[in-house]
Amino acid sequence: MLMLWRVAWRNLWRQGRRSMLTVSAMAVGVALCMAMFALIDGMYTRMFDVMVSQALGHVQVHHQAWPADQQLYDTVPEVDALLAAIDADPGVKAATVRLSCFGLAAGDKTSAGARFMGVDPDREDQVTQLKRRVVRGSYLDAAKPNGVLIGAGLAEELEVEPGGEIVMISQGADGSIANALFDVVGVVETGSTMLDRAGVWTPLPALQSTLVLPNQVHELLILSDDLDTLPALKGRVEAAGGDQLMVRTWQEANPQAALLIGSQTTSKTLILFVVFSVSALGVLNTMMMNVFERTRELGVLKAIGLSPAKMMALVLLEAAQLGVLASAVGVGLGLLIDLYLVKVGVAMSKSGEPMSFGGVSFDPIMRGEVRVEGIVITVVFVFFVSIVAAVWPGLRAARLQPVDAMRQR
Repeated sequence: MLMLWRVAWRNLWRQGRRSMLTVSAMAVGVALCMAMFALIDGMYTRMFDVMVSQALGHVQVHHQAWPADQQLYDTVPEVDALLAAIDADPGVKAATVRLSCFGLAAGDKTSAGARFMGVDPDREDQVTQLKRRVVRGSYLDAAKPNGVLIGAGLAEELEVEPGGEIVMISQGADGSIANALFDVVGVVETGSTMLDRAGVWTPLPALQSTLVLPNQVHELLILSDDLDTLPALKGRVEAAGGDQLMVRTWQEANPQAALLIGSQTTSKTLILFVVFSVSALGVLNTMMMNVFERTRELGVLKAIGLSPAKMMALVLLEAAQLGVLASAVGVGLGLLIDLYLVKVGVAMSKSGEPMSFGGVSFDPIMRGEVRVEGIVITVVFVFFVSIVAAVWPGLRAARLQPVDAMRQR
């Protein structure tokens, strides 16, 4: 085998220019795939963070009637005991509770529809990292029970900044008009178009009092340490909560989001197919030319006893060496591009304004995220394409008849 490897390496560089062009084309394909994978991973990580971790949670718990009707009185029963059981579960990373309603938010000059969410500030930050989303002002503080955070879009519409006030008007669970005056302590940008345009976060006791729902919540959001074990975690929460609860994974709660985020794999597969289909043609051309140009030599090798299997292996080894060189050069170039994408990013908007896609707001500068599996998949695919493209030339070489081959010029 070592002899075949040496012969294959020598044969590969008989036409050095052609081999280098093929290696260069394949290396560029590897680098482009790595760069595209980094951009896709960065985009879908952002989408998962905004659509799932911040909004849906990995597992969510509601009263059975809440998802369909969202009536104020459809609250989670015995929430304290359930929350204690969830906190004790070894598969739970963090959990938070929310009380929510829709109503009117009014500033000094204008008003707009809003979604009011009563949250436990500490728990909410553990799940959604809401504190990091504050762009102006400060985070919710238990010492300021009437303090609220509002989305950046809503703040602009109401012309309200930290230090200002908003009035909430909604309906209480007892049929009364629920109204309250809140102090704006901060403005947040969550990345969710809906929440940034209409979201208002207030400490849970303040909203419970306003809606006449003491010690009650509408939902629990749970983050897990392992996304692969969500069905098992869902089962344990159902067992702890009883028949009145609806427990769903994020895929069940929002199938559209699951479909959108699941398209990440399809996007990567399409890129691999397109890029390496072109590379396969290059390898096929190179190996076919090598076989045609060395027909007499291959005939001599056959005549002195080289078996068809070894003849086939010789051609495949040449293709494998092309794959090794292309992978080494391509990964090096791809890592440089990935470093640029992670540190600097790509300007996706000339205006500098955030972009919106699928209800998620993206920064005008798109940054990549490098994952080892993306690099491994790309390298493996290079070898696969190189070997498959060399099968046809290899079969031709293996089927050569020594007499006919040595007659050719």
